[in-house]
Amino acid sequence: MHAQFLRIKKLTGKAIIEVAARHNHREILAELGASPDGHIDPTRVELNCILHGHSTAAAVAGEAQSLMDAAGVRSLRKDAVRGIEVIFSLPPESSVDHDRFFNDSVQWAGQYFDAPVISAIVHNDESAPHCHVLLLPLVNGRMIGSELVGGRAKLQALQADFQAQVGQRYGLARQTAQKCLSAATRKRAIDLAFDVLEANSGLSNAVLLALLAPHTSNPAPLLLALGIAIPTSPAKESFVAMMTKPCKPEKPIGFGKKKPIRFDGSAAPEKEQTLSCVGFAEITPSDPPPNEPTSVNQGTTVNPQPTSASTASTTSTRRDWPGSPARSAHPGRHDCEHHSGPAPPARPSAPTPAMRHAPRRRWKTPEGRAPPVPHTPLLIRTALFGYNLKEPHMAEQPQNAPALLAALLRRQEVEVIVGFARSAIHRRVAAGTFPRPIKLGRFCVRWRREDIEEWLADPTGYRAPTAQEAA
Repeated sequence: MHAQFLRIKKLTGKAIIEVAARHNHREILAELGASPDGHIDPTRVELNCILHGHSTAAAVAGEAQSLMDAAGVRSLRKDAVRGIEVIFSLPPESSVDHDRFFNDSVQWAGQYFDAPVISAIVHNDESAPHCHVLLLPLVNGRMIGSELVGGRAKLQALQADFQAQVGQRYGLARQTAQKCLSAATRKRAIDLAFDVLEANSGLSNAVLLALLAPHTSNPAPLLLALGIAIPTSPAKESFVAMMTKPCKPEKPIGFGKKKPIRFDGSAAPEKEQTLSCVGFAEITPSDPPPNEPTSVNQGTTVNPQPTSASTASTTSTRRDWPGSPARSAHPGRHDCEHHSGPAPPARPSAPTPAMRHAPRRRWKTPEGRAPPVPHTPLLIRTALFGYNLKEPHMAEQPQNAPALLAALLRRQEVEVIVGFARSAIHRRVAAGTFPRPIKLGRFCVRWRREDIEEWLADPTGYRAPTAQEAA
C-alpha cells in the first residue's frame, strides 16, 4: 500500500502569485533543462495538464487581483499571506488513475478551505506525477491565509480529512511521522551495517568506512536494504520506578573512618602543656594589696603577703583577680565575681577539668551593679588628656596618663577624640565653633593639640579666632 502525499505552503510577497504561476506553467526558461542538475524533463513538458484556471501566469495573477478588488481589499501588509499552494503527489509506480485522483483532490481543496481556486496544474514532466493547486485565501471579504493554514493541530486534522475523503478511496495510507533517531541509536545502526558488510563483502575497513559515511545521519534506508532491524533505544525509566527503587546504604561521614562522627564517651586525655601563650601561674591564697600592684610575668610565681587566714582551698575560673595589674582601670563585663568577704582563694598551677568548663561570671561592684563601660573615644580622650569630660562622675582617673605623642593631630585622630564625623568637623570649622586646621600641603592638614584642648574645655562656648586675630 502506497502512502499519500499532501503538502501545503503559505505564499507571501507582492508578486508571489505570478511567480508561483510562472513555475507551474513552465514559463521560467532557466528551469527547462538549462541546469544539468534540473529535475524537469523538457521533452515531457507537453504532457502537463491544466485542470483549473488560465493558461498563463499573468492571467492567473490578474484573476486573483480582480477577486480582491471585488471584495474591497485595497492594501495588504508587507508580510501578508497572499496565496496558499497545495501539492498532491503519487508514487511513480502507483496504478491509481491520475486524472480522477487529481480532480478529486482539487475538488476537496476547494471544499475544505472554502476559498476560490485560481489555478490547478498537473505536472508529468518530473519523476513523480503531482498537482499544484493555488488558492486565494479570500473568505467573507477578508484575506485570512494564516488562519486557514493554522498550526500543528490544524495541519494534522487536514491530513486526516484528506485521508478519509480522498486517500482511502484510492487505497492510499496516511504517512506516519518518522521519529528522529538519537545519536547513540544511529551509531549502533552503523556498527551493525559495518559488521554485516565486513563479514559478507570482503572489503577493507577503509572502503567500508567510506561507503558508510553518507549514511551516518540517516542509516534507516541502508539497514532496510540489508534486512537489518533498526536498533531500538533503551526504554527510559519511569518516574515511579525511579522514586521506588531501593536506595544505596548510607555511608558514614568522614574520610575513610569506620565510625560516623559522634561524641565519644571517653574522656579527653589531660594535656601536659597549655595552648595559651601566657601559661599558668601559681597563686597562693592571698588578697592582693589594693594600692600596690605587682607585675606578673610569664612563667613566674606571685606570692603576695597573706591578709587572711580563713581562705579556702577552692579553684577559680580566672587567671588573676580584679585588683591585679593585668586588669585595666575599668574592668570588663566578663570579669570574675568579686567577694567583699574573705580573700579569693589561690589557683593551682595546673587547670582541672572542672575549671575548663566552668562558666564565667560577671564582675559586680560591692553595691551589686556592674560599672559602666566607657566607649572608645572616651578612653582615648582619657588616655591623651588625663581627664574625663563626658562622665566626670567616673572616679579613679589614670594616675600616670601618657602624654600626647604629637603636637599636631591628623583628621582621623581628631574625629576619634571629639567624636564628630568629618562633615560635622568641617561644618563647625566653617561656622567658627571648632578650631581651624593648619594647611601643610596641597592635600595635608593638621590640628594643633592646644586648640583641641581649648575646645574640649568649653565645646559649646568655643569661638575660633579670626584670621586677623591669629596673625
